[in-house]
Amino acid sequence: TGTPYIYNVNSSGTDEYYNITIDAADEFSYLLGAEPKGGQTSDQCGKLTLTSTGDKNIENATPGVDKADCW
Repeated sequence: TGTPYIYNVNSSGTDEYYNITIDAADEFSYLLGAEPKGGQTSDQCGKLTLTSTGDKNIENATPGVDKADCW
């Protein structure tokens, strides 16, 4: 788990909008996360998640916000 090196492109942090993580993985599946950062931290969608089966979801979203609003 953690952020793969390829996603650590901008070390200054000025243009980063999300922290991309591999939240879970094995040889058959994975769960990716996109945690808002910088100017995106107040985004109503919160953390975006994506599974290896294509399931898209949100975590810590503003109450009343649906994943269809974010994806």
